[in-house]
Amino acid sequence: MLKKLAVEQRNWVDSVLNSLSMEERIAQLLLPNLGTYQWYDEIIDMLEHIPLGGVFVGAASVDKHRTNLARLQQKSRVPLLEAADLESGAGNIIKGGVTFPDMLAVEAADSEDLAYTMGKATALEGREVGIHWIFAPVVDVNLNPDNPIANTRSLGDNPERISQIATAIVCGM
Repeated sequence: MLKKLAVEQRNWVDSVLNSLSMEERIAQLLLPNLGTYQWYDEIIDMLEHIPLGGVFVGAASVDKHRTNLARLQQKSRVPLLEAADLESGAGNIIKGGVTFPDMLAVEAADSEDLAYTMGKATALEGREVGIHWIFAPVVDVNLNPDNPIANTRSLGDNPERISQIATAIVCGM
């Protein structure tokens, strides 16, 4: 059953790609940042001429995400991949959503089950408003604890443990 579904999905993708010009295929690689929807009208206009591959969204309410992402999908000839940075849960982008502790705290909890549950909850909340692609987890190895970029966003300094926790989060998502 799954193999048949995978073949059908592949055939659909191939048929869509084969219907696009070279310029339109290149446009599928574009993922403009909507931010907090301040570029929404520009993206709507762009979709009239360019079949974008997707959009990257910023913080907004559940209703604003649902309404605007649905409208973008309706305007697009090719389904859009809607992405967001939900590394600490959906609450960073979806107002009222759950915000989890930083990744370093997730690693410190030393529970792959909790990491899996966090990933699953994040994905469910994101999917509820139309987000398909989550930019998370951060898998940088924190070799310098004074690094202001990785620091608590990292799952730690042990590559093997980072891999285990990150795998659990991704499997949950």
